[in-house]
Amino acid sequence: MQGMSGIDLATLLTEARLKIKVLMMSGFPGGMLVLNEGGHFLAKPFVGSQLRSLAIGLVYPDKDSRFLTDGAQG
Repeated sequence: MQGMSGIDLATLLTEARLKIKVLMMSGFPGGMLVLNEGGHFLAKPFVGSQLRSLAIGLVYPDKDSRFLTDGAQG
């Protein structure tokens, strides 16, 4: 995103749509971010099952993600 960081974009989106879920991930291994309260972060390296579990948890926060996946390992 030219001229805007991912954090800036996430801030704009969450201000415009209060219920939107944002998942940030590092641009490099070991990356760290300071997120606002309620922010979600996934550090590299990660496997597909970690991404899937976190994404499902964001979309369905009241459900147990073990029962919402197809059982594939990532």
